[in-house]
Amino acid sequence: MAYGAEDLVSYRNPPVAEVALTVQFEPLPQPGLGFLADIWGVFGQRFPVSEAQPRLEPVVERMEPITRLNFRINIDDPSAGPRWMLYSEDKTQLLQLQNNRFSRNWRKVARADESDYPRYEGFVRDSFIEDYNELVGIYRKHKIDAPQINQCEIIYVNHVTFEAGKTLHGHLGSLSESPSEFVANVMGHELDSYRFNLSKTLEDKSGKFAGRFHASINDARFVNDESGGEVGEKLLNYVLTCRGRPLGEGLAGAMEFFDIGRSTIVSTFGKTFVQEMQERWEKE
Repeated sequence: MAYGAEDLVSYRNPPVAEVALTVQFEPLPQPGLGFLADIWGVFGQRFPVSEAQPRLEPVVERMEPITRLNFRINIDDPSAGPRWMLYSEDKTQLLQLQNNRFSRNWRKVARADESDYPRYEGFVRDSFIEDYNELVGIYRKHKIDAPQINQCEIIYVNHVTFEAGKTLHGHLGSLSESPSEFVANVMGHELDSYRFNLSKTLEDKSGKFAGRFHASINDARFVNDESGGEVGEKLLNYVLTCRGRPLGEGLAGAMEFFDIGRSTIVSTFGKTFVQEMQERWEKE
């Protein structure tokens, strides 16, 4: 059982739209076409749809937040290769591969998937371990050492929907410590949009800096038929992220971070919304 799992709130029908586990590591050499052939040989049957996308930049949580400038100069290294995205046939499962990053995602692509949400224990966690170990095996086949993991990230994306006609101000009234009164005093009851971004430090068992927990809430709309709702339908987009260094060596250290991050995320979600919303999601 993962860390803290026995004490966590659970729902039969949660509003989870996506869960992703990611490890970041020092760049590895690109072995060439033989490596890609082995990737396809190992993962192709379960992930038959592939596409190349632009690479994601490394992100590192540091003890003191770095003030970011409003511009960036990117110098592309063609030898680093793209970010390969491998989808399951129904597109609910996704692998993302680049030479310094590996991600395993579950995504909801239609409301019919709500009853089939795969739990962290028994699927999301185990699938990450299985697929990461497969990747390490391919690297070793090509005489490349296992990745040296330097950052871990676990993300839960929640799409909270409301009955037709609910205003954006009404969305905020669903929060357990609702900012709706403050917002009404400042902006009135007619909002064009809303957005909140919060973060706090995560510490390891010895009290040392380990990373950060980020929470963001904003209004959004479903943009296509695969995103889990009616096109144009309003929703509250609630993204919870834990990112930081592994809490030990290798994959075991990454999994310890994921387990603690998952506990932080789920316990926070359970405190976020009013009882009416909790009952709608069939709190267990």
